[in-house]
Amino acid sequence: ALIGAGDSIQLKYSADNWNLQEDLDSSLSCVAVAFDPGAPNGWGYVNRLEVINSETVLDVVCWNDCAECQGTSSIEDDLLNSLMLYPNPSTGLVKIKSKDDIIRCDVYNVLGELVSTEKITTSKKEHEINIVKNGLYFINIHTETGVLTNKLTIQK
Repeated sequence: ALIGAGDSIQLKYSADNWNLQEDLDSSLSCVAVAFDPGAPNGWGYVNRLEVINSETVLDVVCWNDCAECQGTSSIEDDLLNSLMLYPNPSTGLVKIKSKDDIIRCDVYNVLGELVSTEKITTSKKEHEINIVKNGLYFINIHTETGVLTNKLTIQK
C-alpha cells in the first residue's frame, strides 16, 4: 500500500535483530500509544508516529527520545571505545578486552556461516578465542551494553 499525504506511520527503532528496542515514554510528543493486552508488557505499545505530508526524510533523533541528537556519540561509538580485540591479524589466538562483561562471542566466516559460538557464564571482561583456519572472519561480541562486530584476519 502507498502512503499518501496526511497519512501516518508508526515505527520503533531497534538494534541487534530486535534484542534491543526503544522503550519510549508515552508522554512524549512524537509517539502513538496502541493498547494491546496481548503485548509482552500486558498493556500495549508506544511507537514513534510520523505524519507524511510529502516525500519525507526522517530526522536524526536520540534513542528513546523525540529530540534531535546533539554531538557525534552513539551506542556503537561507546562500544568501540570500550572494546579491544587483538592481535589483528592473528595467528589464531585472539584476546578480547571489554570495560563491560562479555556475554557471548560468535565467529562467522566470510560466507556468513557460524563457525563457533562461546557463551560466557561467569562475569569477565577478558576472553580468548582460538581460530584454527586461515581466513577472514567476523566476530560478534555481545556485552551487557550491546553487540559489536569486528573483522578479524587469521594468518598462520
